[in-house]
Amino acid sequence: MKTIIDKNYKGVVKGESTHWFRYDNNLEINGDLDIEIDLIFGKNLKVNGYLTSTSNIKTCKDLEIEKDILIDNRNIDVGGYLKSGGSLWSGKSLNVGTHLLVNGDVTVGTDITVNNNASINGFLQSEGNTYIGGDLNVSDDMLVMKNLKVDGDFNVDKGIDVNGDITILKHKTNFAVNFFSTYHWVLFTNKLIKIKDEIHTAKEWESITDKEIKKMSKRTLPWWKKWKSFILSTHKELVKIYGEI
Repeated sequence: MKTIIDKNYKGVVKGESTHWFRYDNNLEINGDLDIEIDLIFGKNLKVNGYLTSTSNIKTCKDLEIEKDILIDNRNIDVGGYLKSGGSLWSGKSLNVGTHLLVNGDVTVGTDITVNNNASINGFLQSEGNTYIGGDLNVSDDMLVMKNLKVDGDFNVDKGIDVNGDITILKHKTNFAVNFFSTYHWVLFTNKLIKIKDEIHTAKEWESITDKEIKKMSKRTLPWWKKWKSFILSTHKELVKIYGEI
């Protein structure tokens, strides 16, 4: 069953702008939803199916979709969190006030802004700038055509391709490489190496004591003794390849 929202849908009123309409109550749709007008939801929107639209969508609070989100050549602006049980495709920008959780691929035609954590169980493709105010986790490849900025933790399971500036862990870098080894993710940037929750320069990791490593976890010390040389030499080679800022 599909629900279509246009200017005649019950509860829809004319907005302040000439082309925007408003719906000021919570709305839950048991089935698919197609939106045919530029619409602001004053509260929460939940759809137990697919969400499609050829118009702009804005929610002042949360947006929760059980299946895929397909917004053709328009913007998505969510005041709270955005949760999708399937993939998300936006022809223009994606703005999320808090968290983004997508159980599929994310493809956005221009910029992505997420003010807290973003978790994507698929690939991420942004044709513009991408800003994540918290942690970013991507289970597949990531392609960003302009600049990437991530203020928190950063894990991408496969390839990373960024065509602009990269700012990770609140410092500018010209590369960001992840790999997983037995117990821990390791993140390399041009100046820092992150292991578990610890972030240090290569020189600091080289001189770190066994006592400090033990504090990370019981398993970390034998793991570090096995992988230390590889981690430090790999970081050195990455800096040679990509250079320093």
